[in-house]
Amino acid sequence: MSEKSGMWQLDTNDWIRSVTSAVFVAVVAVVYGVTTQSGFDLFTADWGGIFKMTINAAFITFMGRLAEKFTTAPNGKVFGRIG
Repeated sequence: MSEKSGMWQLDTNDWIRSVTSAVFVAVVAVVYGVTTQSGFDLFTADWGGIFKMTINAAFITFMGRLAEKFTTAPNGKVFGRIG
Protein backbone atom coordinates (compact mmCIF):
# COMPACT_ATOMS: atom_id res chain seq x y z
CA MET A 1 0.00 0.00 0.00
CA SER A 2 2.84 2.34 -0.69
CA GLU A 3 1.10 3.83 -3.71
CA LYS A 4 -0.31 7.32 -3.45
CA SER A 5 -3.65 8.01 -5.05
CA GLY A 6 -3.94 11.17 -7.03
CA MET A 7 -5.89 12.51 -9.92
CA TRP A 8 -6.34 9.78 -12.55
CA GLN A 9 -4.87 7.18 -10.18
CA LEU A 10 -6.36 4.76 -7.67
CA ASP A 11 -4.50 2.92 -4.95
CA THR A 12 -5.47 -0.06 -2.80
CA ASN A 13 -6.99 2.12 -0.08
CA ASP A 14 -9.39 3.65 -2.60
CA TRP A 15 -10.66 0.20 -3.59
CA ILE A 16 -10.99 -0.93 0.03
CA ARG A 17 -12.90 2.21 1.04
CA SER A 18 -15.18 1.87 -1.98
CA VAL A 19 -16.03 -1.74 -1.13
CA THR A 20 -16.55 -0.85 2.54
CA SER A 21 -18.91 1.98 1.60
CA ALA A 22 -20.83 -0.32 -0.75
CA VAL A 23 -21.24 -2.98 1.96
CA PHE A 24 -22.45 -0.38 4.47
CA VAL A 25 -24.98 0.98 1.98
CA ALA A 26 -26.15 -2.57 1.20
CA VAL A 27 -26.86 -3.25 4.87
CA VAL A 28 -28.76 0.02 5.21
CA ALA A 29 -30.72 -0.74 2.01
CA VAL A 30 -31.78 -4.17 3.31
CA VAL A 31 -32.97 -2.72 6.61
CA TYR A 32 -34.78 0.08 4.77
CA GLY A 33 -36.42 -2.36 2.36
CA VAL A 34 -37.61 -4.68 5.09
CA THR A 35 -39.02 -1.91 7.26
CA THR A 36 -40.80 0.03 4.51
CA GLN A 37 -42.22 -2.85 2.49
CA SER A 38 -43.38 -5.21 5.18
CA GLY A 39 -43.17 -3.43 8.51
CA PHE A 40 -40.19 -5.56 9.59
CA ASP A 41 -42.02 -8.83 8.90
CA LEU A 42 -39.22 -10.96 7.44
CA PHE A 43 -41.61 -13.62 6.10
CA THR A 44 -43.78 -11.33 3.96
CA ALA A 45 -41.01 -9.11 2.63
CA ASP A 46 -40.49 -8.92 -1.13
CA TRP A 47 -36.95 -10.25 -1.07
CA GLY A 48 -36.57 -10.06 -4.84
CA GLY A 49 -37.32 -6.34 -4.84
CA ILE A 50 -35.16 -5.74 -1.79
CA PHE A 51 -32.28 -7.65 -3.41
CA LYS A 52 -32.51 -5.59 -6.62
CA MET A 53 -32.64 -2.33 -4.67
CA THR A 54 -29.68 -3.41 -2.53
CA ILE A 55 -27.52 -4.41 -5.51
CA ASN A 56 -28.33 -1.15 -7.31
CA ALA A 57 -27.54 0.98 -4.27
CA ALA A 58 -24.28 -0.86 -3.54
CA PHE A 59 -23.13 -0.66 -7.17
CA ILE A 60 -23.91 3.05 -7.46
CA THR A 61 -22.09 3.73 -4.18
CA PHE A 62 -19.05 1.69 -5.26
CA MET A 63 -18.78 3.34 -8.67
CA GLY A 64 -19.47 6.82 -7.31
CA ARG A 65 -16.78 6.50 -4.68
CA LEU A 66 -14.24 5.28 -7.23
CA ALA A 67 -15.18 8.07 -9.65
CA GLU A 68 -14.78 10.62 -6.89
CA LYS A 69 -11.33 9.34 -5.94
CA PHE A 70 -10.30 9.00 -9.61
CA THR A 71 -11.13 12.60 -10.49
CA THR A 72 -9.99 14.34 -7.29
CA ALA A 73 -6.47 15.76 -7.01
CA PRO A 74 -4.43 15.30 -3.81
CA ASN A 75 -5.28 18.89 -2.84
CA GLY A 76 -8.99 17.94 -2.76
CA LYS A 77 -10.03 19.75 -5.93
CA VAL A 78 -12.10 17.98 -8.57
CA PHE A 79 -10.21 17.79 -11.88
CA GLY A 80 -7.49 19.75 -10.10
CA ARG A 81 -9.42 23.03 -10.34
CA ILE A 82 -12.93 22.87 -8.91
CA GLY A 83 -13.44 23.25 -5.19
